[in-house]
Amino acid sequence: MRTALGFLIAALTATGCAGSNSSYRAPAPAYAPAPAPAARVTPPPPMPRGPSPAERAAALNHEGEALARKPGTISRSVALFADATKLDPSLSRYWFNLCFVQHKLGRFVAAKRACNQVFRARGDAALRPRAKAIIADIDQRAHRATPPRVGPKRRAQPPRVSPRERAAKLNAKGKDFWLMRKDLNRAAKHFADATKLDPHEGRYWFNLCAVQRQMGRLVNAERSCRQVLKTNSGAAVHRRAKVILDELGARPGSPRRPRGR
Repeated sequence: MRTALGFLIAALTATGCAGSNSSYRAPAPAYAPAPAPAARVTPPPPMPRGPSPAERAAALNHEGEALARKPGTISRSVALFADATKLDPSLSRYWFNLCFVQHKLGRFVAAKRACNQVFRARGDAALRPRAKAIIADIDQRAHRATPPRVGPKRRAQPPRVSPRERAAKLNAKGKDFWLMRKDLNRAAKHFADATKLDPHEGRYWFNLCAVQRQMGRLVNAERSCRQVLKTNSGAAVHRRAKVILDELGARPGSPRRPRGR
C-alpha cells in the first residue's frame, strides 16, 4: 500500500511540474501604475501682419504726391507712382498721378499710356476729364511736331527756258565758234538752230548769212540775208544785210542768178 501511495504522489508531482513549465502565468497585480504626463507644447506666437499691397500702394502714392509738389523732385515721384500702380492697379488716382508727372516731364508717350488706364480703373470720376485734357494736349503736340507727308523724291527739273532764250544762247555759241575757234560748220549750225527757235530776230539771220558767205555757200547766204530784211531788227542790221546782198550781185527784191553753191 505504501508502494501504491508513493507512485501516486510521484505521478501528481510530475504532472504539476509539467503544468508549471508550459501554461503557468504569474497573477496580475491588483492595479496598474499611472502613465507619466506628456510634455505640454506651447504654440509659437502669431507673426505680426505686415501692410497689405493696397496699404503699401497708398503709402507710395502719398510719398510721391509730396515729392511732386516740391520743386526739383518731380522726377523722383515717377518711380513711386509707378510702383503704386503695380501694387494696386485698380485705383485711377495712382494712374492719373503717374500720367500727370510724366506729362510735366515731357514724356508724352508714357503719359498717354498712363492716362488711358485712368478710364479702365475705378476711383474718382472727376479725374477722367483731366486725363482726357492731358491726352488732347499730347495729341495736339504730336500733330504740330509731325512733318507734312512728302511724296517720293523727284528729280529736280531744270528751269524751263523759253525758245527765245535758247535761241540767244545758240547765237552766242555760234559767234564763239565763228570768231574764236574758226569752226564755220559748227557756227553755221548754231545760227541755223537759233533762226528756227526765233525766226523774227534779224541778227541770227544776218550771222548765218555772213558765215554762209564765208563758207562759199552763196545761194544760202543770199536767202538768209533776204530773211533779215523781213524782220523788224532795226535799220543797222538791214543795212549790213543789204551790203552783203550788193556784194553778191543782187538787189533787194530782185531775183538772183545762181553763183556757186
